[in-house]
Amino acid sequence: MPTAHHAVTDDLDLGTMEARLAALRGGHDPDMQDLSAGVDRIVASAPDLWEDNNSFRYFAPLSDAADEYVAWSRNPGKRVYTGIDEFDAAMRGLAPSELMLVVGFAHSGKTVFTTQVVMHNHDKNVVVFSPDETRVLVLIKLFSIFHGYGAEEVEQRLQQHDDEMEDLLRNFASEHFPNLGVFDELSDLTLFDTAVDEYEAAHGKAQLVVIDYAQLITGGSEDVAGTINAIKAWGKRRGLPIILLHQSSRSKGSGGAKVAIDSGGYGGEQQALFLVGVRRKKSQYQAMVDELEEKILQSSQQSTKDRLSDLLDDAKYELRKHAHTITFSLVKNKRPPGHLVDDLDFLLDPATGRVSSFTSTAGADSSVNQTTWSQPSMADDNF
Repeated sequence: MPTAHHAVTDDLDLGTMEARLAALRGGHDPDMQDLSAGVDRIVASAPDLWEDNNSFRYFAPLSDAADEYVAWSRNPGKRVYTGIDEFDAAMRGLAPSELMLVVGFAHSGKTVFTTQVVMHNHDKNVVVFSPDETRVLVLIKLFSIFHGYGAEEVEQRLQQHDDEMEDLLRNFASEHFPNLGVFDELSDLTLFDTAVDEYEAAHGKAQLVVIDYAQLITGGSEDVAGTINAIKAWGKRRGLPIILLHQSSRSKGSGGAKVAIDSGGYGGEQQALFLVGVRRKKSQYQAMVDELEEKILQSSQQSTKDRLSDLLDDAKYELRKHAHTITFSLVKNKRPPGHLVDDLDFLLDPATGRVSSFTSTAGADSSVNQTTWSQPSMADDNF
């Protein structure tokens, strides 16, 4: 038998509700009178709900999508760009409510990529959730890229009370990134709303959120794929473009292996509009060198040893050439027509974290010294 609660809530037809309320107000049942008074309070607190009987919670006409697409097309400046020309041409920017996954093996350079993107978007309101790194580390990485000073040199000069370096560091934080918010203690997704609300109260609408990284975030789900789903839903609700770092699995990402669409540990690739792969080719060629050397030692035939030795020479050459490179690829792109970008090699300055275009005077004796550096392609010294 339905309860009084069911009698009120199961049928939201406005005419029926008015008739029932009129009957309740007749005063035949004290309990019903109390219920009637409660309903009256609800109606008074939400008049729009009763005045607009055509409102919907989930449904929206397809014409709304047309309006959204027109607005999106006419406002490219509201999107976030990586600073890599090939990526930006294929993706046409990361828009509000969209998710980009940056996937790579541990210590492969995922943070290098996202730091460069943050640098490229220095004029936007950016929020970084970084339970993996302190905000001091985030600051010094950006500072080193911008000014070209390695962290060791910065620390030594500060220890020596170098006022010039101290002023440079303080001015960098206050002048070049005054709107960068870094939350290094929050890993619970349920607290992200509060953090962003506080940030937006101070700086205005957030235009990009970076989360480092998926496996460290709690409060969304018991599994990583579920957490990524929850992060995507949170970003859509807040209208925020999100860059989420995600570690590749050991079977897919170790040894500098090429990143594929399914390289992310515990899944997660389904939820992303874009998936960027990051790897270090030196790891791949080092693994190849180790394997070839082991095979040469185990081989008993000279012809086989000679063939393996030739392969070993080639692998060592590639290892030298890529000793200081980092490789990015766009392996998933759901933005029509879905252009992908294969491996792009960049030079990585190990002291400063600067990334620049990669050119090599390749030859039989090519080495690190024969690889030239250019000005950072994703970080401009003159903002």
